[in-house]
Amino acid sequence: MELRTLFMISLVPVTTRWMAGSRLAAAPVFIYALVFVLVEIAYIAFERTAFSQATEMDIPPRMRRVAKIRSYIALCIFATAAAISFSSPVWGLSLVCCVLLIYLSPRTPELFHRFLHR
Repeated sequence: MELRTLFMISLVPVTTRWMAGSRLAAAPVFIYALVFVLVEIAYIAFERTAFSQATEMDIPPRMRRVAKIRSYIALCIFATAAAISFSSPVWGLSLVCCVLLIYLSPRTPELFHRFLHR
């Protein structure tokens, strides 16, 4: 993992504590969502590198497509959370939490695949 990625991930606990200490003030929630935007950008770069090194037998093309879609959806939701956090910090944090649920299960791409190909 790159040093930049580690730095961005290390900002998560710091911003979490700041956000909790401020009782969900707008600026800390914005920074919290922005940190996740940066982490997601780093994840997309990592994912692209991993896919370029894997064979189609390792990761089938459909699974690659679903994983990429999931990553870009997550990025858009994180960016939306950052954008709305100034007007509604609770909704901004709620969106961040919802998108983190996407990464909770490693089977999520499989579930997206089923949904997209009904």
